[in-house]
Amino acid sequence: MVFNPGEPIHHSSRTLHLLGDSTCSIKESRYRPETGWGEEFSPFLAPGWSLANWAVNGLSTRSVLSSGVFDKTLDSLAAGDWVIVQFGHNEPKPDEERHTDPWTSFTENLKLIVTRIRENGGNPLFLSSIARRQFIDGKAQHTHGDYPQAMKQVALKLDIPYIDINHVTMDILDAMGEETSKDIFLHLKPEESPNYPKGCADDTHLCSWGALFIARIIYEQVASRFCDLPFLGSTI
Repeated sequence: MVFNPGEPIHHSSRTLHLLGDSTCSIKESRYRPETGWGEEFSPFLAPGWSLANWAVNGLSTRSVLSSGVFDKTLDSLAAGDWVIVQFGHNEPKPDEERHTDPWTSFTENLKLIVTRIRENGGNPLFLSSIARRQFIDGKAQHTHGDYPQAMKQVALKLDIPYIDINHVTMDILDAMGEETSKDIFLHLKPEESPNYPKGCADDTHLCSWGALFIARIIYEQVASRFCDLPFLGSTI
């Protein structure tokens, strides 16, 4: 079962909460076939677990705290729930509402998020951002600066499971190559989709197949490193 943000959650089962940005969030019909990986994660949950996707387009660790989204997440959190926290795409944005520095405000925001999750009986898991599709001379490029490493340092200090999905997806893009890797992202020819009559070449956001592909990669990475986490299903 999947809950949309704003819906009350009745805890007959335990819940995995997703806290992140547009690469994870639920999409409006006018943006399809753009799909967040969080929309495709339910099949990878263990029996008795539900999914609550709180991710919102454009969020950073700064704006998730100021917008009320995190407060709603905490209000729905029950003891024993898990929260996947994935930020990094929007931290470098220049606007004051979102911008953070990787080694100061970003890490402080992450620490606050962890503290409040734990105070409410939840368990955090960190994911770095998925890679953007950017190639130079046939080689996938790192586009997220120090944010993945800063997140790792917070995870180590606070004893939080951490997956560097940015590094993993960069390796995948390299293996797929510059052309084939377009299949993961929102690349559309003119008239291929009624929502994008002029076509689209978006190297950040995922298509429906790409969202399922990334969701499976995230599941496999978490299961291979932290196989005892209770929300993990047994089917790959």
